[in-house]
Amino acid sequence: MNKTLRLLFIFSFQLYFVEGTFLNVIILSQNIPFEDSLSQNLAAQFQNLKSDIKVNFLHKDFQAVNGGWTIWPLFRKLSANSFDWFLFIEPYTKIDGDKLIRFLENQNKNELLFFGYGLTDDHPVIIHHFYGYDKPDKLKYPDFGAGIIFSQALILKLIQATFSEQSAATSFAIDAKFELAKIVEFAGISLTTDIGFCLSPSPECFTWFEEPEYSKNTSACGKGITNDNTFLGIKTCSKFHKSRVVVTKRTWAKEAKYVEFFSDVPDFYIPTIDLGIANTEKGHCAKTFGILKHALEHEELNEVSWFIIGDDDSIISISRLYKLLNCLPKVSKLIIGEKYGYGFTFDGLGGYDYPTGGAGMIFSRSAARALVSFCQCPSDDSPDDMIIGMCARRLSIDIIHSAAFHQARPIDYSPAYLKRQKPISFHKHEEIDPYEVYANLLYERDEFLENQKQAKWTSQHSIPKSQHNEL
Repeated sequence: MNKTLRLLFIFSFQLYFVEGTFLNVIILSQNIPFEDSLSQNLAAQFQNLKSDIKVNFLHKDFQAVNGGWTIWPLFRKLSANSFDWFLFIEPYTKIDGDKLIRFLENQNKNELLFFGYGLTDDHPVIIHHFYGYDKPDKLKYPDFGAGIIFSQALILKLIQATFSEQSAATSFAIDAKFELAKIVEFAGISLTTDIGFCLSPSPECFTWFEEPEYSKNTSACGKGITNDNTFLGIKTCSKFHKSRVVVTKRTWAKEAKYVEFFSDVPDFYIPTIDLGIANTEKGHCAKTFGILKHALEHEELNEVSWFIIGDDDSIISISRLYKLLNCLPKVSKLIIGEKYGYGFTFDGLGGYDYPTGGAGMIFSRSAARALVSFCQCPSDDSPDDMIIGMCARRLSIDIIHSAAFHQARPIDYSPAYLKRQKPISFHKHEEIDPYEVYANLLYERDEFLENQKQAKWTSQHSIPKSQHNEL
């Protein structure tokens, strides 16, 4: 290397390290216009604060990273950057930028620091595999909506941790915020809380979560989803016809227009549809794909934009679901629900997302058509949601996550987490009163839907004019 090149190399090397930037903001955005507009507004706020702040959008800048929404698969890629701090926020996060900058300027970037709003479980819960039942202290885990900050030193330490130490936390991604806290805990670091990260605004907060508003006739949302635009397919079997199905028919299923129950036997009193697919104790892949094919083939459903598949023990708020769907592009290939993941790796190359079935899976028409055209179940009892996830990755179908969907019961979640956003769904009837859950947590009167139901009832029960004359 000649002298000039050597000096240029040394100058570039020094510049890279001396001119390290202050903050890298990663917005955990998804590929939908509603979130993109919120993310752009957040980015503009940060860019007006300091020149040494960089903003990245998850759905644009890290498309090649599988499982980036769980955060830890991004660590190796981020560690190549020379930022002092890494802030992860949702599109629905709000900030007081001046307060945030002042807070960080008073912290030591060389320390192993992990900041956020701390959630805890009231008791060991199934979605966390009953973690902590044998520990005296509860694990504090961050709510992504309030924002999370890592120091550069902590990011570097985490990528140095051995895979064997962390593999137990990373095979399934069920609750990303909890699993992230476990990974950090394995490195001997716990979450620092009560310092300005909030779930609702107050004078001391520099970040907080704001519940999304799915308002009709806005730039990001349409005129309104109606019962003519949705199909509801509910999976059941004969042993639950007089228990779960009764609850479902008395609560959320009666809110929809096109509703069908799919079982292993015909039952006139429900009624059910027997697709000729034997009942399985688990998986239900063949039944789910059979429901999608059945719905797509019916001319009566040609105007349907969204296909909703739920379990007979799912509990869903139809009115809130419609508000969400109203702000999503129905012409895109989309699957909506609570997003889980499997097999993510630290290089960001492995694994796939999938929509967990019990919380309810919603498919746009084009996504449903692509799935039934190009995907097959390895066996009737293959896990439908995971097969859908693998196939969606292959077909480049986006799986959109909403924190309003829940695979488990209300008692399985942190109360603070549930309080921040009105829920759309829960799952399972065991050890709860499903009627109470629906009435207190999910039912929401929608005037438009009520008028639709009234018009339907009137048309079905009115006496034709000719019969009036005969009377």
